[in-house]
Amino acid sequence: MLRPSYLYVVNGGREAHTPYSLISVIDTNSAKKLRDIQIPSDHVEAIVLEKSGPRLFMNITGQNTVGVMDRNKSELSAKWPLPSDDKLNVAMAFDEANHRLFVVTRNPGKLIVLNSDDGKVIAELPAVGMVDDAAYDAQHKRIYLAGDGFLDVFEQKDADHYALLAKIPGAFRAKTGILVPELNRYYLAVPHPRGKEAEVRVYDIQP
Repeated sequence: MLRPSYLYVVNGGREAHTPYSLISVIDTNSAKKLRDIQIPSDHVEAIVLEKSGPRLFMNITGQNTVGVMDRNKSELSAKWPLPSDDKLNVAMAFDEANHRLFVVTRNPGKLIVLNSDDGKVIAELPAVGMVDDAAYDAQHKRIYLAGDGFLDVFEQKDADHYALLAKIPGAFRAKTGILVPELNRYYLAVPHPRGKEAEVRVYDIQP
């Protein structure tokens, strides 16, 4: 018998002209939608799943908060507001072993480290603007942020202390990337404005 394998997809909201967003739960074994979970905001962005428990974390961008949902109950169990000056939380990554949630805002560009148990702010650092993606590298203890023009690499000194390790030139509107730990590489999608061809840039992770 196949183990349940679920895919969580954010949809609805502003693009669908609805005052709420949906997280649709898809059974990938049967390719069937199981249910829609309604989130009371028209702008929801990145989500990450807890492996050791039932929680799902999401950026409720329209409210500048982080939502915590129990996947078994399909309802929000907590909402953690960001500091008052931090808005447009779009990207998110998770260090489950150290109970640290990484939230990235666009206004201003900032990396915010939260305690994933209670939402307490642990650290705040300036970061590249217009970020779309964030990735946590558990092997090298780094966080990668793909933004508009640069790829920021932050070092995790320990669970409570972080520093900018490198600011690598990217490209105009290149803000979608993925870390593949098995290959020790980071891939950055570069679009094709200004008459240039689109490309995928490959970065080898250095020790």
